[in-house]
Amino acid sequence: SLASKAVACSTVGPDVINPEVTFTPAPFSFVDTFPANGDLDVDPATDIRIKFTESIQPVTLGDLPTYGAPSLSPAVSLQFGPVTRRVDVPFTIMPASPYNFTEYVLQPAFHFPGQGPEDNSCGAFDVVDISINVDQFQDLAQIDVDGDGVTDRGNANSLSGLASFRTGEGPGLVNTPVTPDAIYAGRQGGQPGLSVVDLNGFGQSTGNPVYDDSFNSFERGNSNFPNNPNVKLQGSLLKPALVPGECTVDGGSAGVFTLTLDSNLNDVLARAPLITSPGDMMLGHALDSSFNNAPAPYGCQSGGGNLCAGDGLKLVSVILGGPNTITPPRVIQPPPAPLNNINGGENIVSWAPHPNPPSISFPPLCVWPFLGTEEPTSIDVTFPPDPTVPALNNWLSPGDPFGDPNGELVGIPTPPQGLLTSEQNAWFDGPPLPQLVIAGCQQYKIRQQVGNFLYLLDRNRSEVVVLNSNRMTVIDRIIVPDPTELAMSPNIDLLAVSNQSVDLVSFIDIDPTSATFHTIVKQTVVGDGPRGIAWESGNEDIIVCNESEGSASIISAFSLEVRKVVNSNLSEPFAVAITPRQSAFGFFRNVYFAYFLNRDGRVAIFESGPNEVNGWGYDDVIGTAPQTFQSPKAIQPDHTFLQGGVWICHEGPINVQDQSSGSPNVPALSNLIINSGISGILPLNVQSLTIPNFRDMDLSVRVSLGP
Repeated sequence: SLASKAVACSTVGPDVINPEVTFTPAPFSFVDTFPANGDLDVDPATDIRIKFTESIQPVTLGDLPTYGAPSLSPAVSLQFGPVTRRVDVPFTIMPASPYNFTEYVLQPAFHFPGQGPEDNSCGAFDVVDISINVDQFQDLAQIDVDGDGVTDRGNANSLSGLASFRTGEGPGLVNTPVTPDAIYAGRQGGQPGLSVVDLNGFGQSTGNPVYDDSFNSFERGNSNFPNNPNVKLQGSLLKPALVPGECTVDGGSAGVFTLTLDSNLNDVLARAPLITSPGDMMLGHALDSSFNNAPAPYGCQSGGGNLCAGDGLKLVSVILGGPNTITPPRVIQPPPAPLNNINGGENIVSWAPHPNPPSISFPPLCVWPFLGTEEPTSIDVTFPPDPTVPALNNWLSPGDPFGDPNGELVGIPTPPQGLLTSEQNAWFDGPPLPQLVIAGCQQYKIRQQVGNFLYLLDRNRSEVVVLNSNRMTVIDRIIVPDPTELAMSPNIDLLAVSNQSVDLVSFIDIDPTSATFHTIVKQTVVGDGPRGIAWESGNEDIIVCNESEGSASIISAFSLEVRKVVNSNLSEPFAVAITPRQSAFGFFRNVYFAYFLNRDGRVAIFESGPNEVNGWGYDDVIGTAPQTFQSPKAIQPDHTFLQGGVWICHEGPINVQDQSSGSPNVPALSNLIINSGISGILPLNVQSLTIPNFRDMDLSVRVSLGP
């Protein structure tokens, strides 16, 4: 028997037989495909197989899967969507095997939308139509068409044909809000995966599209997107226009502090088989530095692209807009001098797009790289190119929560404001609409792809999974020995991964401009059983808790080698938090502090150096806090308390009066702070030896939260 089946075609004499697609038996005679005509509940991520009567020349059927985006095929078309929004799907083709050119596999450039839940059907979006066009694909024969003695082409097909199938729910499409309006939550239990808490509540994410168009009732779980005043009052005037969604792919958010849903209305957005055991997570660089809709060669590689979405027109200028916010200078009149100008940089994490997120669009903004959502609201509505067109206000800005619906104050009706936040973080600053020449483009501040590289540990698979934080699609998978916890450099160029079972720290390059992007560039041997890890914000040290041997390795951020091992007051340390070096704030001691969380619930304090001659820091553990945090879980730095402090998750709330521990098995979150101490640099000399209470610092719990 043959190891591989092969198909050969031959004729007696010249080949004058036209190649055709095969059809199902009469009386229906649909194109013979898989999925077959009339199939239901097909996976939206399906490939498509088509059979032919003889061997077909591949390049006449479509593009082979070489680097770059496939173009639309003149021979075969894949389409879906209602009549008014038909979407042509590019695809690549491959023969069924090297020995069989009579059957081809079509791989769509992006997944079909899917059906959506039964009670929220996406209508015509779940019907995929396959069309075969006449006189487009050829067989392998070589025919002299014009009689000049030179073969010109093969025989071409003379028949057309149709087939269609319906997709099912599939894994569901995801379009979730992005930072700063999102919390990413790993979930364990029966369905482990990743969920997103929506902190915006007015975006056009995937979700339930149902709402009361009379705006008299607001049922929980219905779409809150139509309640966005920018949609209700001026949606048709915005660019791109905003209208309430009709399908779960663009249904919109259910409101602030809700879990974002996918197009199947599932709140676990990334799950098996994408990830199996979600662990530690961190956000890296903004995605638009790598994926955007500027023209080729830097942006969209599949033709088109927006000339006005290039790097050269992107200018981010920032001023202090409030206690916790940076804003564009125009927010304050007259505009003050900017704190910083960023030319051609990536989207900044402090600003959200409007809406957050923009809706999924069909056809997509770009096929390669795949950009499946609309651009944020354009700067063209903030500064209209046509001076006769009035500028539009963002009604989600801070203001009067009751509004002035009758215009009694200034003569112009205004809706309620301040619905989103007391400090604004989103403006109409997306790319201008496409222009023929760059001179017609304005400068802008934010663009697609919104979101960031999201790094997630999947310990069961020994991987760092790299996700698109907006679409929850997998960008990359990086194999590491035993990924346990993460730490990221303050320059966002390296990711440190502790590997508990092999006593290693792996360093991964996460700089999108680097030649070694998403590869391991260094492996550093540390102590036994490394677990908790933190990167000091001044980029001096990386500290690793060696839980099994009761020590901590201090790794130099310059050499990525262990420069010191400390073990005083450490008993199974499993987590660590680091606060910044207090050079011009706090106690002005010009040292940084690290807080080790031991399994016994005690917190050990590390004081950084320098500890050489004329130094002023011990570069060692200097003592433990007097409190005991029962059944400790995790520790994080308190960035708002400049004297130094941490938040600790544990059991048994601390009594802030006498600092005693509460009842076990009661969840608690406590804020441990350096309450008092001598201000200024404390030199390491004879005098320093007389200062009591480990460098004269008093630690106390000022807040302890429980049920």
